[in-house]
This record gives sequence, structure tokens and C-alpha cells, in this order.
Amino acid sequence: MPAATTEAATEPIWTEAWLADFLQSSGFAGVLAVAAAFVAYLAARHTANRNTAAARELQARERWWTMFNWMQDEMATLDLPRATMVARALEAEAKTRFEREVLAATILRFLLTRRGRP
Repeated sequence: MPAATTEAATEPIWTEAWLADFLQSSGFAGVLAVAAAFVAYLAARHTANRNTAAARELQARERWWTMFNWMQDEMATLDLPRATMVARALEAEAKTRFEREVLAATILRFLLTRRGRP
């Protein structure tokens, strides 16, 4: 019995005729669907990473303000070594100019209060 061959198996690929047929086939639509899904995946991953980073930054800012408020509330009872430790931690975590300036003002107030000035 002779081997069965098909016309598609003997037709050369990457010719203009083959490309024209492929561009009109469901195979091309499948390739485009996979490409679109990949692009959507990359966009979703990028957005998720950006949202995660923003959430982490928000949590860091909230922690900074919580520690700052605690330091202000406890300023009258803090001794110099503990106040220095808290101030250094706040200074290391301060991200904005406003945070650094409000911290500097609070430290100045603490030092002036310790010297007996209001």
C-alpha cells in the first residue's frame, strides 16, 4: 500500500501563498489571542507590583507617624538616651522634607524643655 501524503505536507511554507492562507486562518487568530493574553498578563502583573509597592510605602508612612506621635506624647517622660534612639530611628525612616522638618522642630522642643525653657 503506498504511503498517504497530503497536499499540505508537500506545499512549501513561508511563501506568499502560505502566509496569505495563514493570515486568514483560525491559527493566526489563535496566535493573536495568545499574544493578547500575554500582554494582558504583563500589564496586570505590572499594576499589581505597583499597587503592592504603594501599599508598602503607605504602611511605612503610617508607622512613621505612629512612632512620631508616640514620641511627642511621651516627650515629657523620655530620658535623653531613649529620646535619641527614637529620634534617630525616625530620622532614618523620614522620607519627606516635611517629616524631617517636623522631627527637627520636635527635637528642638525636647532639648529646650530639658534646659528649663517652655
